[in-house]
Amino acid sequence: LDWDLAQFHCLILRVFGGQRVQVVQTRNQNNYFRNGDSKFRIGIVVDLCLFQWFRWHGYFSSFLGYLAYYFRIGTSYLVVKEIENYMLKNIWLYSLKCYLKVGLFFYFKEVKVVGKAQVPTKESLLVLGNHQSALIDPLLLAVTFKQYAHYLTRAGVFQKKWVRAILNSVNMLPVYRIRDGWSNISNNNPVFEACTALLNKKQTIVIFPEGSHSLARTVRPLSKGFTRIILDTLERHSDTDLYIQPVGFNYQDAVSFPDSASIYFGKPIRVKPLLTSDVFENTALLKDLIQNELQQLTTHVPSGNYEETILTLEELKTDYLHPQEVNACVESQFKRCGKPKKDVSLLSKLLKPLVYLNLCLPILFWRYLVKPKIKEPEFVATFRYAVSMILIPLWLLGIGCLVFLFFGTNPALVYITISVLLMLGYVKA
Repeated sequence: LDWDLAQFHCLILRVFGGQRVQVVQTRNQNNYFRNGDSKFRIGIVVDLCLFQWFRWHGYFSSFLGYLAYYFRIGTSYLVVKEIENYMLKNIWLYSLKCYLKVGLFFYFKEVKVVGKAQVPTKESLLVLGNHQSALIDPLLLAVTFKQYAHYLTRAGVFQKKWVRAILNSVNMLPVYRIRDGWSNISNNNPVFEACTALLNKKQTIVIFPEGSHSLARTVRPLSKGFTRIILDTLERHSDTDLYIQPVGFNYQDAVSFPDSASIYFGKPIRVKPLLTSDVFENTALLKDLIQNELQQLTTHVPSGNYEETILTLEELKTDYLHPQEVNACVESQFKRCGKPKKDVSLLSKLLKPLVYLNLCLPILFWRYLVKPKIKEPEFVATFRYAVSMILIPLWLLGIGCLVFLFFGTNPALVYITISVLLMLGYVKA
């Protein structure tokens, strides 16, 4: 086979299949694809044989031949089911990530990310964060991370089959808590084994060790489930170089819209040097370590005078996007506080009625049909975001189609453009 074409084929496999493939030219001028998976090598042989068939029959010399061959590169993964699934899942995750990123850009006035550069991307990584806003926390992390992570999620949301299928497709794993019943706790064993296997393959796993979500601006006591995953991984795979990545989520007002958020990544912690031969000592050490780290990465108001402290912080118009400044303010008895948060701009106030008028049906659907059924305030932002991501594009597309039918293409494009600019101005101003 031609050397340049083989190299091009290798490039396609790397980009779309995520496979580490190497083309080697041997002494007898034959080209071989190297990969650790024998099934993958079989797939490549079949692919190259079909390519040779194209050449023998003269199809490759024409434009249609080129098109057919390059299309075959994408469909050849049917030969090896595992690789096909891997490629399709990567495409699905990347497409979903882009869609969610656009949605979060329109939902949040500002998302501040601090310390992302120090997050390991090619090591076994266990990400541990505080949990305030239901699914918004993992969504923010998903669009911030370069790598695709696996998320441990409460098992209660996996009950419906179609929901379970969606959650599994986005790398979410069910985890059972004591409140789910003692009889279900043993179901965590295969989940923890899966986490151990993933970490051994240098994957990233995200856990919210508080065990539940809460809008309270404090770091609650941590469960010990994450310590079991760490200790089991190092016990079964002693050569795994495991890192812990603490992360703090901070929201200006998680229930309101538009909101602002900040994500603070702490310094990654290499686990092995910290551990001793005593399991109980290691468990206590890891819990205390992460508890202290999270208290520095997010606003932590002690439970003693929580209500009074929060009331005073609200009166000071505290900017919760800077947790270090807020914590210093509380510790100093409100003597050393940072700059207050900015008030809603005049432009945003002026654009609000125009946006509400333009999006009247989606807003009415949210306000009177969806929001009243939400029992936990931590889910308000999640459902508002979900409704916005589904209904607003459909609404704008529907109105745009009506404008196109009655007035033509240009007015339809102008309407959609003005609608997008109005939303951006309202949210970002």
